[in-house]
Order: sequence, then C-alpha cells, then structure tokens
Amino acid sequence: VQTCALPIWSGRQGVVVTALADLLEKPDAGGSLADQARLGDVVTVLPPAAAQDGGGACRLPRDAFVEVETAERYRGFVAVTALRPWTEATPYRSGPRERVVARLANVYPQPDLTKSNPLLVLPLGVELRRGRDLGPRWLEALLPDGRTGYIQRGDVGPAVQPGQTPLTAACLVEHSLLHDGTPYLWGGRSTLGIDCSGLVANAFAACGVLAPRDAGPQHDWSELQPVPKDVSALRPGDLLFFGSESPGGSESLGAPAPGGAAPPPPRITHVGFYVSEGRFVHASTSERPAVHISDLRAPEWQRRWLSARRYAKLAAAIAEPVPAASAAPAASAAPGPAPASASASANGANAADATIWPQK
Repeated sequence: VQTCALPIWSGRQGVVVTALADLLEKPDAGGSLADQARLGDVVTVLPPAAAQDGGGACRLPRDAFVEVETAERYRGFVAVTALRPWTEATPYRSGPRERVVARLANVYPQPDLTKSNPLLVLPLGVELRRGRDLGPRWLEALLPDGRTGYIQRGDVGPAVQPGQTPLTAACLVEHSLLHDGTPYLWGGRSTLGIDCSGLVANAFAACGVLAPRDAGPQHDWSELQPVPKDVSALRPGDLLFFGSESPGGSESLGAPAPGGAAPPPPRITHVGFYVSEGRFVHASTSERPAVHISDLRAPEWQRRWLSARRYAKLAAAIAEPVPAASAAPAASAAPGPAPASASASANGANAADATIWPQK
C-alpha cells in the first residue's frame, strides 16, 4: 500500500512550529475551520486515509495535509508546513517557560526590534521555553523548531505547572475578559479570532485546567456541577449554556414533536462565563461579532438560556473579588490533564443553525 511521502511518520508526535495551526474539517485550505493549535502544541499524527482504506498514492490536496489529534482528542487536518516531528520524551511545554500575557507579542531573531522583522507574532496564552536572561528588557526563547528567538519581558510572564495554584473564579473571569474585543471566528482559539467554546477552553487552560473544546461536551463535562437556573444563584466564573432559535425567531427549545411525541432535548449551541450583576462574557455574532459582555436578563438571552454549571473544584471562588468588566490583568498558568472531548464533526450543529447561532 502506498502512502503519502510526509516529513512526519504516522503514529508519531509532531509539534506546532507556527504561531497558529488551523485544524480543518477536510484537507482543503479553503475548508471549514474546526479548531486551532498553537505554537508548542504536541499533536499525534494519524495514518493517511490511503493507508487506512487500502487505496493508492495520495493526491493533492491531501498531500499537503496530515490528520492530527490534539491533547483534547480533537481531530482535524493540518498543513504539513505547520509541524515538525517531536521526538523528545517530554512535551515542549516542560521546564522553565514564559507565557504570553499581551494580546499579541513579537518574537525577534535578535534582541533588537529595529534591525529585523519578527520571526513570529504570538497571541495571548502561547507558552515558550525560556532560555537565557538577557537583562532588564529581553529574554531568550527556545522555539520548538530549534531556532532561538528573543521576546521583550513586558509581553510575557512566568508559566506555572498544572495544579501549582488552585483554579479560582477570578482567574476564569480575568482571562476571558483579556479576550474582550477579539473578533468572532468559528473554530478560533486566539486573540486573532475566537469562538464561544474556544473562549471557555482558553480561560480554563490559562488557569491550569484542560477543558473540552466544544459547547456540548463542555456542558456534559464531569468536572462541572449544576447550578439553579436563576440569576440570583449565579457566581462569577459559572458557565452559562444556551440553545438556538429558528430563523424566523420562533422557539425551537423543547417544542412539541409532530404527533404529540415527546420533544427532543434542547441542543446546546452557545456558552459563556457569568461575570457579575446579571452580565456574562462570551464570543458571539449577536449584537456585534466579537468577545463582549451581554445582559443575561435581556429577553433574547432569557429565551435561549438552558442551564448553568460551576467547576466543582473552584477554590474559595464565591468569596473572591471579581475584576471589573473593563479589567484585563495578566496572569499565567499551564494546561492540565486532558479529559475526553468530542470532535467538531460530532458537536451536533448543522450549517443552518451555525449561521444563526454558532455552537462553538
């Protein structure tokens, strides 16, 4: 059986060497975005379809892509040029690391921003292996492709090991607010573009926990406990889950089925974080296509609101002060252990619903 001549062997691990790597639903550069991996993410490369089905040699565009599985067990097709083989026993994100705390940060080929263009422009949350300390302004960064880069201290902060500090409600709210104003992007996971469940996953990752990727699996995540569906019962950092409406505006949430059959269970199509005083932060195409704060008490959101859930291991979350909606403090943390997560193709949203109320 012939397989694609790829620089990465199937079944081995690869590391993302670009600032972002698009995980596409199909091996087509113009196709739908399922998720994104970030610099330093280590992924498992899956066997090509030709090897799985006994077919012949791979043809374009599949030759330019490999199917990978992320730490969240999310699958998609990634451009070969975004990956390098990873043979080290430990992940790239091990040892002393720095985490990007600015919305965007430049990595230069030398510790001087006037002599060359950046090697990379990294979004919030990307972690870098730390190299030498070069004084009050510059740090050396050891990139996953073997190159050395240089980043300004004001753009990064120390990353901590998972579990080193307890997750708090304030951490979740702060890191979600750091994305305020980020454009909505279906499948996005960065301050260049993000969707609703990507915002939730990013906030948890920044606070030391790896959450499921999509809204449906996030709702069903075993680490969450139900909260009464009452604004007065909500606390900062609670997750709010919403359903969809039909294109004409009529409700599709629990509507009777034809013939008097029991209605189908509502489908989770949207998620956000409760902030305080009836407000929640989310990435949405409603009101404006960006991360923003909305009023949960507004009629639209009251109609669509299905449930609320709270991370069961929050440490002293209820008693903590909550940052103001305009706050954007920098904090740092590293991802924790990965739970199971559904792939984008299994998240239950069809194209029509995605146009009106995206699920991600």
